[in-house]
Amino acid sequence: MFIDYKNSHLLVHEEANESFIKLKSVTTFNFCPTLVGNTYSIPFISLDKLILACKLLKYPTRFSDQLKQVHKIISQKRLTLEQIKLGNYPQTLEISDIINFLNTFEKDSGFKLTQGQRDTVVFSIYGRRVLIANEVGTGKTLVANLVLKYLLSKGWIRKALILTPAPLVRNYYEDYIKFFGKDGIVQIQKQIKIKRNEQYRKFAGFDNINFLVTNYEKCLYDYSYLRNLNIDAIVTDEFHYMKNFVEAQRSINFFEMLTKWNPKYRLTMSGTPIENKLFDLYPVFKMLDEGITLGGQKYFESNFIKFETKALKIYKNKKQILIWKTEATGFKKENLGDLKRLARPLVIRCPLLLPTKCSINDIFFTMTPKAKDAYEDIFLRETEGSAKYHACRQFLCDPTREKVTDSPKLDMLENILTQTSSKVLIFSFYKCSMKYIGDFLTSKGLKFIEVSGDTKEEATVSVNKFKADPDIKCLICTDKVNYGQNIQCAKIVINWEHPLKPTTLEQRIGRTYRTGQDTDVAVYNFCTEDTVEEIIYKNLLEKKDIINRAIKNIDSPEILEEIEGDIEEKVMKTFLSSRN
Repeated sequence: MFIDYKNSHLLVHEEANESFIKLKSVTTFNFCPTLVGNTYSIPFISLDKLILACKLLKYPTRFSDQLKQVHKIISQKRLTLEQIKLGNYPQTLEISDIINFLNTFEKDSGFKLTQGQRDTVVFSIYGRRVLIANEVGTGKTLVANLVLKYLLSKGWIRKALILTPAPLVRNYYEDYIKFFGKDGIVQIQKQIKIKRNEQYRKFAGFDNINFLVTNYEKCLYDYSYLRNLNIDAIVTDEFHYMKNFVEAQRSINFFEMLTKWNPKYRLTMSGTPIENKLFDLYPVFKMLDEGITLGGQKYFESNFIKFETKALKIYKNKKQILIWKTEATGFKKENLGDLKRLARPLVIRCPLLLPTKCSINDIFFTMTPKAKDAYEDIFLRETEGSAKYHACRQFLCDPTREKVTDSPKLDMLENILTQTSSKVLIFSFYKCSMKYIGDFLTSKGLKFIEVSGDTKEEATVSVNKFKADPDIKCLICTDKVNYGQNIQCAKIVINWEHPLKPTTLEQRIGRTYRTGQDTDVAVYNFCTEDTVEEIIYKNLLEKKDIINRAIKNIDSPEILEEIEGDIEEKVMKTFLSSRN
């Protein structure tokens, strides 16, 4: 076989007594060939598999000079990215220029970057399309800003789009202004459509406005405007928000626009890129891919993705019919090692290194006889599984729902509050908890702020009020403030109940235990024994260990088997069988 190179693809020429089609018989990989004349075109990343298949069939292989040169360049780049992650910068003009840029930034701003932040900036600029999986609280927003500012200063980009969850738009915008001033950036949040359209035209029409920050929902509501922008670089923050990309129209729109824009630089960031299972990384890989790295969508899906066809019951014309639906359900375990080998150079994960400590305290409570009777009554009274599950959880968060007045959780909350002068964050999944806790704080004469999905005020505005007013003791919140917010003024985090996902717990703690924290932080996780809360707690410990090992192994050669199973489904199944 004579193998040449063109446009991220191998051009395979059959020679005497050779058949490219026969290669399929000795490999499980799908080369996804395209026949051009007498030449087969396949993704470049198939090279190792192609050579192995040829060896098994005893086909000699010859390589063009261009392929040899491209292979050398790509191999060297992968090696350089691995070195940068370790803080070992090769002595090149490009990397030296980035270091000088960072040194100038520190001098002008008076802000000292951590070594992890410096490594990540260099890695991102050199890598062009990378996943920043640095731990929560390491300052990924500043890193992204620095990368974009450097690219702009070199004239390599003109327009950059920053997409985040809605609560983080203002946070990202204000962080940019803090270091670089108001010039050059516009934000789009909850403005009426005519105002949003003005911002889009402003961004597209003025050469001195280079950065647009908005939220993922605009991929749905403002699709017609976004798709017509010229985007040279894109940053996505907490990209796991887009993991349901197969079903959600906003995600479908995003990937259609991404294909149209074809930005040269792509940066995706998340301190918790795996929420439930390894397959959560699929949309990340889909966003970063450029053919060279992962082979393109067809190659990627045929070799690494597991699909299942399921029958769904729907009603049409008042009749129930079956429709068959094929959907991606996970990674193929047999090829997971190859996938990690290909993806490893694209991922950087720097730890959060602080001079202070974070102590985790799991506090267990025993139900009083009256509370136990009420809990058992709910379990028997509710007939539907989901209603039974949520009603029991809500009761444990707010026992007054069943006219139970005694609460060991409130007793412990009072004990904590009376022994600290620090501000306190109190997280709960259920909104009923907020009123219950708020009424208690009011009875004790303590000021607080609430933030939930029902709060009209933007989360960042409420958080800023909490930080600025020394008389406000507590911030009671759902996970609306779970991402990106900097709340180092609070030294205590209380989880009224354990969340289902370990990543949610990590993000909650990361609001206060993050870069810039100068004192120790204490976390108190409340759990009622012999209830659904204890089931969640035990599941959380198991899942946390698996996910931590998975994230750590994203950028290492070890193969970790796929994490399977829906967390809530597993918890509910255990809960429903626990009282039998």
